[in-house]
Amino acid sequence: QLPAFELQNDEDQTVASADLVKDCGIVLFAYPKAATKGCTSQAVGLSEKADELAAAGYKVYGISADKPKSQAAWRKKEGLAFNLLCDPSLEVLGKLGFSSGKKINRSHLVVQKGGKVLDVQYGITPKNSVKDAVEFCLTHKGEALPGATSAPADEEEAA
Repeated sequence: QLPAFELQNDEDQTVASADLVKDCGIVLFAYPKAATKGCTSQAVGLSEKADELAAAGYKVYGISADKPKSQAAWRKKEGLAFNLLCDPSLEVLGKLGFSSGKKINRSHLVVQKGGKVLDVQYGITPKNSVKDAVEFCLTHKGEALPGATSAPADEEEAA
């Protein structure tokens, strides 16, 4: 079960974990530091798949120890299609198993609507995080999010 928490996001709004999974599933990915090479690769990769994930019933959120201002600047620079959660204390990152001490392990978890954790990947590469999260979500589909569109199957085959 996704633990209860409240964090600020990149828009400096308070977000509760229960609200994240109230209407849909989520992919929550953890990264060591915004605007660094590996983290950008992971975030941009998931952003490019956001529509496909929405069609499968999942929203994407990132989480790191960065503060809202730096998260917002990075999100804007990269055009990320989702909000970034800020945990400067590393308390929530620790609860989720994404950090030990001050070190954040690149990871992700997939949570179904309502909060049941379906999949957790710790210490994963940026490329595999994107690939594995998308594959898992597409094989464990929930209800498509309003306005979600996905690529036709034949276009996916060619990609």
